[in-house]
Amino acid sequence: MATPALLDMTLYGEIAAGAEKFHKVLLDEDVEYTITLTPEDMDADLDFYITDQTCAVIFQDETSEPGAQVYFTPDYTGPHFFFVRGVEGQTPYTITVKENPA
Repeated sequence: MATPALLDMTLYGEIAAGAEKFHKVLLDEDVEYTITLTPEDMDADLDFYITDQTCAVIFQDETSEPGAQVYFTPDYTGPHFFFVRGVEGQTPYTITVKENPA
């Protein structure tokens, strides 16, 4: 029997200071993911948020670091939203979502 593949996806966007973008993803309950926001321009300042389906913030990174990384285990299966806010600069960015092996 084949082993199920682990989730490994990349989301793409571009953002400028003062703008906000969001990405909707479906994540599984009790599965640990590594989620990484990486701007192409490391001089840009981006804020990163994960919200649940009611838009309640369940993770936020508002540091002056150019990107963010979080190990995240959802408490429900369903839609989650990744919000990226441009604080300074303009840059393309990627968000990678990788399922960690159990």
